[in-house]
Amino acid sequence: MNEHAYDISHLLDLEAVAPARPAPAPAAMRSVPAATPPVDTLEAALQRELQQTAAAHDALVAEYLRGGDVVSAATAWR
Repeated sequence: MNEHAYDISHLLDLEAVAPARPAPAPAAMRSVPAATPPVDTLEAALQRELQQTAAAHDALVAEYLRGGDVVSAATAWR
């Protein structure tokens, strides 16, 4: 093997002579304030969602407890 192939002293010499790099500037953080809907609107939406799914949920639980077939949108369990 050639000893000069593994000689990196010239790279170390260049690193010592090279000026130090300045620290990168911090990235500017710009954010748009999120629109916050009124809390009563969120609560009303959640209440409607729960009321709409309550009957279907109860039916599935009752069917499961009876030991019958529970049919989902794409899957059936026994």
